Amino acid sequence: MLGASDRPLGASPAASQPPYWVDSSPVVEGWGAFFTNVGSPPLAALALLVLLPLLALVALAVALTSRGPIIHRRRVLGQHGRQFDAFKFRTMVPDADAVLHGDPELLKQFRQTHKLQHDPESARVARPRP
Repeated sequence: MLGASDRPLGASPAASQPPYWVDSSPVVEGWGAFFTNVGSPPLAALALLVLLPLLALVALAVALTSRGPIIHRRRVLGQHGRQFDAFKFRTMVPDADAVLHGDPELLKQFRQTHKLQHDPESARVARPRP
């Protein structure tokens, strides 16, 4: 089945996703394919080395301002419906779900807007300054 972009449509395996997704991955050929397969990994490694001091500072800030793990791992749905682990710096308190479900007013606000005006769940380093 082809969509408006002439890309194949596929069935989405996740109930929370739309029933169909459009494969929007670009077709890479020639020198572009060569660079993608050979040139990207060294550039990614170089970028990681350059960003390492900043990443270390963020990790230190999370560790010093709240208890619990520094990195949060979450299963997410990727390209072609494949699941993978996504890692990010933790911005919530470790027991955020318990905090949300322990306060009926917060839970009501979250269910209505999917946001919290004054989020008690966020870690100190992730809160906006007044």
